Amino acid sequence: MFRPKKRKRQSARVPRCKPSRRLFLESLESRRLLAGIVNVDTAGTPGSLTLDGDDSNNQVEVSAGTATGQLVITAKGTTLLTLDGGPQTFSSLTVNGIVDDLVADLDGGNDTFELGTALPSDRTEIADDVRISNDDDDENFIRNVDIGGTLTVDRLVDGASSDLTIQDTIIRGDTTIDNTGGAAFDGDSKTMIERSELE
Repeated sequence: MFRPKKRKRQSARVPRCKPSRRLFLESLESRRLLAGIVNVDTAGTPGSLTLDGDDSNNQVEVSAGTATGQLVITAKGTTLLTLDGGPQTFSSLTVNGIVDDLVADLDGGNDTFELGTALPSDRTEIADDVRISNDDDDENFIRNVDIGGTLTVDRLVDGASSDLTIQDTIIRGDTTIDNTGGAAFDGDSKTMIERSELE
């Protein structure tokens, strides 16, 4: 007797797939805003205060302290302060013995400089001259301030705007505002003076 041979079961052939590529996500570097650094320089001319910025968008306020010749410098936004070029950073500094000039040159970037505050009770006194230098699209506010000397505001680069607001302020010396940077420069600028005495 012939017995039929048992057939081997053939498994259905599955076409071989190419090995699939594993997809993965690579995390990007965190995109934090870089802090601007403004150096509070009291080591120059005795009794004077100079604010030197960098190319970031710096925001700084200078207001009266509790004693004569005392000023409080406050960094706003992502700005930080250093003192006389030191390595440590601060969000606020109080300096004493400022009985001469105040110079603010926050350098490149779209900076905001505020001298004084909006509160009439917190009047800020600067014994001598105030000089503000602008580089890019900058805003300057002078509120409730008594300036014993001259006020000079100038712009150092072309094609930018430098807005200036003076409110409830007395300027006892000359006032020179050059927000255009001279005849060869262009840029939109604006100066607003309210309830102030320019003697």
